[in-house]
Amino acid sequence: MKGEPGICARCDREVRLRATGPEGRICSACYARSTKAECSRCGDVLVPHSRDPEGRPVCKKCVLRPLVAAEVAATQVRISAVVRRAEPELEAAAINDAVAAVAHNIRYAGRLEDALADGHEVLLGGSVAPPVVDRLVLALQAAGATRVALPTCLGCGTTRWLTQRVDGLRACNWCAIKARVELCGGCGKDAPVSTRDADGLAVCYRCRFTDPETFEVCVRCHRLRHVTYRRPEGPLCGGCGRLHPVVACSVCGEVRPAASGSTRGAPKCSSCVRRRATCSACGKADRMVTMMFATGPVCSNCHKKAQAATGVCGVCGQRRRIDPRDPQQRGLCSDCAGLEPWSVCSVCRREDRIYEAGRCIACTLELRLMELLGSSTIRDPLLDSLVGSDQPRAALRWLAKPEPQAILGAMARGEMASTHEALDERPSTASREHLRQVLVVAGVLPDRNEQLVRLEAWVTEQLGAVESSDDRKVLDAFARWWVMQRYRRRIERVGRASPSHARSKMRAAIAFMGWLRAHGISLGDCTQAHIELWLAGPPGRASARDFLRWACQRRLAHDIDIIRRPATTPGRSEDADQLLVTARRFAVDDSLPLVDRVAGLLLLCYGQQLARVARLKRDDIVIGAAGTSIRFGPIETVLADPVDRLLGELLARPQGKATTGAPDRSQWLFPGALPGRPITPDALGLRLGSYGIDARTARNTVLLDLAAELAPAFLADLLGMQTTTAVRWVRRAGGDWAAYAAARSRH
Repeated sequence: MKGEPGICARCDREVRLRATGPEGRICSACYARSTKAECSRCGDVLVPHSRDPEGRPVCKKCVLRPLVAAEVAATQVRISAVVRRAEPELEAAAINDAVAAVAHNIRYAGRLEDALADGHEVLLGGSVAPPVVDRLVLALQAAGATRVALPTCLGCGTTRWLTQRVDGLRACNWCAIKARVELCGGCGKDAPVSTRDADGLAVCYRCRFTDPETFEVCVRCHRLRHVTYRRPEGPLCGGCGRLHPVVACSVCGEVRPAASGSTRGAPKCSSCVRRRATCSACGKADRMVTMMFATGPVCSNCHKKAQAATGVCGVCGQRRRIDPRDPQQRGLCSDCAGLEPWSVCSVCRREDRIYEAGRCIACTLELRLMELLGSSTIRDPLLDSLVGSDQPRAALRWLAKPEPQAILGAMARGEMASTHEALDERPSTASREHLRQVLVVAGVLPDRNEQLVRLEAWVTEQLGAVESSDDRKVLDAFARWWVMQRYRRRIERVGRASPSHARSKMRAAIAFMGWLRAHGISLGDCTQAHIELWLAGPPGRASARDFLRWACQRRLAHDIDIIRRPATTPGRSEDADQLLVTARRFAVDDSLPLVDRVAGLLLLCYGQQLARVARLKRDDIVIGAAGTSIRFGPIETVLADPVDRLLGELLARPQGKATTGAPDRSQWLFPGALPGRPITPDALGLRLGSYGIDARTARNTVLLDLAAELAPAFLADLLGMQTTTAVRWVRRAGGDWAAYAAARSRH
C-alpha cells in the first residue's frame, strides 16, 4: 500500500515507503535522487523542480533565479532611495552603481535594507551600523559622496578594524577588551580579561604574562619566555615567532632575519636589538644601538636627527640627505656615494624619517586626515594647510587629541556646520580656539576678530546680570554707542586692541548704576556731591568718568564729572646700567632665542611698545641696498647693526609655536601660539621679564634718554610717533621745544 511504513530498500531507514524501485519498496527521498537529470538552463545535475514548455527539466535554482533577481532589484531601489536622502547632491546613477556593487545578492541586499530601516542617519557615522554599511560608505565615497562617513569605534573613534561589539555598538579590539572588565582571579583587581583559568575565573593581562606556569623554553633563542606562537618545531616567544624578512642588518651588516625595524627602514637582527654602546654622535654611554654610521654606532635620537637632516650633495649639487654611512665622509647623498637608499618613504619616495608602516610623518598625517575627513569639503583645505606645515609631527600630535577629532569628524559627517556659530556652541576651551584658528588659516572659516566677539558676549552677560530694567537700558545704550563703538574704531585704525580698557569702563558703569540704585538716587538727580561720595571708595571708581561724560551728552545727567588726574612724569629706571648690559647681551649672545633678542633690542634701543612690536608684520621690514629699514609708523627707520642683521635672520628663519598651520602663510614677524595670530604683548612681556626687564619702565628710560639728545623731529621720525608726543617727551627730558610743534605744523 502506498505510504505504508517499512524499511527502505536503499537507505535502510524505517520510513513511509512512497515508491517501488528495482530493489523493492523505497522512500520518497531515494526516489527523488534516482530521478536526477541535467537542468536544461544551468547544466547542473539536480532533482528537477519543473519542466519548461518543451518538456525539458528545470532545477529549483533556475526557477527561483528570476524571482530572486526581481526581489534584489526592488530592494536596491529602496536602498538607493534612502541613500539619496543622505547624499542629495550625488548623481542617481552613481548611487545606484554603488548600491548594486554592495547589495549584489539577496543576502547582502536584505542585510543592508535592515541596517537602513531606521533611516539614512546610519550612513552619517556613529557606532551602530553593521559591517555591510562600511562597504556601502566606501563605495559611495569612491563615487564622490561627501556627507556619508564610516562607523567609528565607541571608545577611540577610529574607523579601522571594528571587529567587536560592546552593548550593540561597534568597537575595535582593544576598546572592546577595555570595556569588558571583570574581577581577576589572580590579583583581585578589576581589569580587562585576557584569558580564564581552569576554574573559569577571569585572568587579566598582567597576571597572564607574569604567571611562571605559562613560561616555556623557546626553541630558537632557548630562553624561558611566555609562549606567543606554537610552530611545528615547538613553542616560540614573541620575538622569535614573528615572521621577519631576511635582510642585511643595519647595525652589524650580517644577512639575518630582521627582529625589528623592517618597516621603518633600519632592520636589525635579534643580536643587535639588544646591543648597547657609546653613541658616536652625541657621546652618551650605554645607549641602545639603533644603526651603524661611518663614525660608529648611534643611538635612537641621533638616528632620527640624521634621517631628517639635509644638505647640499658635493657631486650632484642637490639638496638631499647627506648619507652618514659613507666610509670616507665625503658629504654625498646615497646615490652619489654608491650606497643603497635608506629610510625612504614608501608613499612619496622622499628621504625622511619613517614614522609608521614605511610612511614619513607627512604621509602619515595625510592618511590620518583622509581617514577622519573622508571626502568632505573641508578635507582638501586642511590637507594643504596641515601637511604643508614645516613640522607635520606637531600637527599629527594635535590631530590625535580627542576634541579636534570629535569636531572635525562631526563637520566631515555633516553633523556640525563648518561655521563660527557652530563652534561657539561647543564648550569654550583652548583646544576649541586653537582648532578655530587652524580652520581660519586653512580657509575653511572666514577670519573674524575673536576679541571683539568675546567682548560682545561678555557685555551681554554683564548686562543680563543687572536687575533693574531701566538701568539695563541705559547701560546697554552706553555699551553700544560708546564702549563698543570706540573699541571698533580702534580695531579699524590699529588692527588689534586689548579689551581690558573697555571692560573696566563697563564694570565701573555697572557698579556706579548699582550704587545709585542702592542709595535711592536716579541718574538724572545725581549731583557732583554724590560723585564725590562715590569717589571716596576704591581708586578704580574713577573709571566711571566715560559713563558720566556720555550720560551728560545724552542729557541723562547734568553738571557731573570726574576730574581727570594729572599725568605723572615718567622717571628713569634705577637699573638703567643693567638695561644697557642686557641690550649688549642681546646683541652678541647667539645662544639666546632669536625672538627674544630682536624684541628686546626693539624695546631697549628704539623704545617701542610691546603692543606695537607684537603687531609688526613681515612686510614692515624692508631689506634693500641701503640696509634694512622698519616701519614703526608712516616713515621707514633705517636700522643699525646688529638689529638689521638679526631681523634678517628672523625673516629667513620664521619662529613661533603655531606649527599646526602652514607657517609660510603667516604675515606676522612674531607668530603666536594660535595659527595665523601674532604673539600677545603679555606673552612677549613674560619672555623679556625672564631677563629682568620691566617693559614699561625700560621704555620710559629709553625714551627719556633719546629725547634728551634728539630734536622732536628726529625723535618722531625715528620712533614712528606723533610730533606732539615727541615734544612732550622732550619736555619731560628737560628740553624746551614749546614752539616746535606749531612751527613744524606750518611746514
